[in-house]
Amino acid sequence: MAKPPSTCINCGSPLSGNFCSNCGEKVFSDHDKTIGHFVHETFHFLTHLDGKFLTSLKAVFSKPGLLSLEYCRGIRKKYFKPVSLFLVGVIIYLFFPLLQGLNMSYYENINTFSALHIYVVEDVAVKKAEKKNITTEELANRYDAKSPKVSKIMLLLLLPFSGLLLWLLFFRKREYLFDHLIMGTEINTVFLYMVFLFIPLLLLSGGKIWYLISGNDFHYGDPVIVPLQIVILSAYWSMSFRKFYGTGVWETIWKTFVFFVLHGLLVYVVYRLLLFLVVMMFI
Repeated sequence: MAKPPSTCINCGSPLSGNFCSNCGEKVFSDHDKTIGHFVHETFHFLTHLDGKFLTSLKAVFSKPGLLSLEYCRGIRKKYFKPVSLFLVGVIIYLFFPLLQGLNMSYYENINTFSALHIYVVEDVAVKKAEKKNITTEELANRYDAKSPKVSKIMLLLLLPFSGLLLWLLFFRKREYLFDHLIMGTEINTVFLYMVFLFIPLLLLSGGKIWYLISGNDFHYGDPVIVPLQIVILSAYWSMSFRKFYGTGVWETIWKTFVFFVLHGLLVYVVYRLLLFLVVMMFI
């Protein structure tokens, strides 16, 4: 067995235990190369991850605003990092998309933005097709192939934008922009998990049960999904604001309404516009 080192292999500081007192590097030993140690580390990582993840997810959905409140107070050890919790949702959404979500097809984007009188989308598409010397159909196929993955990555833009919206609405309640960013991350975590994971899963499961009972398919679309999203999200967000910012009832109601409208514009107009332009850059 090799003799334990007397200095840290990372920073060169003298060692007096199993960890470097200067940089925190663990003292490496032959035991670290054994299969048993590998299995132990893997098991520890998975159970530690699951525990924090489930604790954080439970806090977000059972006590809206609590995770952000405690995290900003410095209580962080028992929680998943808010951004990490959001990223796990993005990864799940990436591999198991239950709904089309924010990833609209090429033609849906063209039609939607034309209806909103935002013609820059169509202008960019025409110029791109001319530059690449391809047909509109080919351009649409390339866009639809590339946009799904890009759309998931760009969901991260919702975090700083939402944090800024909250800062504008509640700037007298919290001094630091960091606090609003953490609250914005929790808000969008609820949005992501509810809109793209939980509600679609609930509707799909309900449809399967309805088919087994009646033998008929259960058809649902925006008339079912949108009101459900509005009720659930507005309820969660208002409770989060009251908990985190300590607002009164009427202040919570009108600020939740304003944030809901602005967040909707951010998600369904600004985000989709930026997504279309970014994808076009890489075609």
